[in-house]
Amino acid sequence: MDFYYVDVVDYFRQLYKSAREHFGAAADSEYGPLGYGNPQKLLWLQIILCVHLSRDSLLSEEADALGVYFKCGLWSSVMQAADAEWALSTCNALSDDLETTGTSSAVRFVDQDRLLANKGYLIGKAMDREKPLTTVLLPAVTGEYRQVRLKQSRLTEESSDDVKATHTRYLQSANYFLLCARRALTSSLPANDLETVRAYTHDVLAKMTCTLLRLFVEDNVRTTIDSISISLVMSTLSNFEDAYVDVCIPDDLVPDIFNLVENLETASDYVDNYWVPRIEVEARTFKANVMRVKHKPSTT
Repeated sequence: MDFYYVDVVDYFRQLYKSAREHFGAAADSEYGPLGYGNPQKLLWLQIILCVHLSRDSLLSEEADALGVYFKCGLWSSVMQAADAEWALSTCNALSDDLETTGTSSAVRFVDQDRLLANKGYLIGKAMDREKPLTTVLLPAVTGEYRQVRLKQSRLTEESSDDVKATHTRYLQSANYFLLCARRALTSSLPANDLETVRAYTHDVLAKMTCTLLRLFVEDNVRTTIDSISISLVMSTLSNFEDAYVDVCIPDDLVPDIFNLVENLETASDYVDNYWVPRIEVEARTFKANVMRVKHKPSTT
């Protein structure tokens, strides 16, 4: 990481050339010497970052190989705290760039879904250690909160050419944030960090509830929301522990939450597919949990 980014890109080119000379075309396959199980995930991430910084496009075959190496690499089980924090911050930065520009040089090496999976696995590694790396959690939650806000801003863009895909990405991002925040709120984070996570969670839940309710009012749910996305979000919400419901759902949001889940309890009214029974069950479960913890709101 102390090397100038141009030198890092040059190093990768030499590594790629050497691997091809020694192992042939199989060198850059998923089952090649740098494929599944290679422990150099940090190295590939650093190279992706340096390629991105240099704006120096790799050759097509080099770019394909780097994508394979990153996809198949492993996060070290003994990764130091500083390395884990750097890796997570770098993944977040690449995610932000992909979301805001859509033309990043990193697109060739890694996509949003893969970055999301890698961040989740990285957080898991950090928290499964004998002494969990809680310092990784706040940057993780902050990064996912930023992603939700970025995707939320796309919902109202007139240039959006696929409204359903835009809403799907938004709900997927909100769901991943909620999973990440839930892990953070059950950890030993300092009190100030926990308060930050709670504030982020309040905002995400309020905005998501408002967005979905508006679609019901406009009768646009069927054409705008993918059923799988609703089911994933409701599954996450229905599994909230009582303590999480208590701290993450502010009292002034409870009436809107009830309004939303009452719409979702009759999912067959707006969609007819495999996910309907699951959405209805998850909505009823979440409603019961909120009612038990927060009590039924008065009618206004």
